[in-house]
Amino acid sequence: SVITGNRRDFALGSVVDVRAGETVTAPTLALFHPDAIWEPRSPSWSSDGSTLTYAYGFNSLFGIDAEPEPLDFGASLLAEEVEGAPNIVLFLARGPTSETANQILHQGSLLDSSEGIWITAEGSGILDEPLVTYDVFSTINGLAWLPDGSGFAYSVSGGDVMSADKTGDLIVFDVASGQAQSVADLEGDFAGLVSVSGDGSSIVFERSDELDSLDETLVDPDLWIVGRDGSGLRLLVEHARAPAWSR
Repeated sequence: SVITGNRRDFALGSVVDVRAGETVTAPTLALFHPDAIWEPRSPSWSSDGSTLTYAYGFNSLFGIDAEPEPLDFGASLLAEEVEGAPNIVLFLARGPTSETANQILHQGSLLDSSEGIWITAEGSGILDEPLVTYDVFSTINGLAWLPDGSGFAYSVSGGDVMSADKTGDLIVFDVASGQAQSVADLEGDFAGLVSVSGDGSSIVFERSDELDSLDETLVDPDLWIVGRDGSGLRLLVEHARAPAWSR
């Protein structure tokens, strides 16, 4: 297997005949950077714990039972043909309450390389306009629902990734008002995966001064924490990634 950052891939192009008591050498295998296209990504439980939702392929949103049959692959949660769907989905989160149980919060990249965030109902065949959009020079690197379903937190990074002219931002979006509020302006650093505390008062997120330009994940991040109102920004733990706050 090949592992880099949050990406995993398994190479099946090398075979060797293992012989008891002997040392054998496998054929040379070319290494490559894992891609995100054919791996399950961003798993998220339904509010009742019965279904695990994940992104697969380019932009498919799949769900699978918590106790699946052997070799069960799950099934698409949207209509067979979806109008207005983004081209690639990397991040999603299932609605956290009974009222939002059939809603899927997800990021998506469009043909013009811009990015957006949608809330899409299970079974939909048409996607509404994204709630937020960013141009080609910005990337959404993580998102999470607020526990009461009133909105969500997400990270976005932009600027020149090869120079000091770069910036990360942690933002809270309120669905009812359509308003977005920055809670951590990280000039000179990037922001990555995020998680919100069970009471909705704090957000933990990845932070790093380096972004892998191939898969847009943070390199050797630390975890930082900040209040939902933007107060108390501080380092939580060094050399850690992929936060997931318990409920």
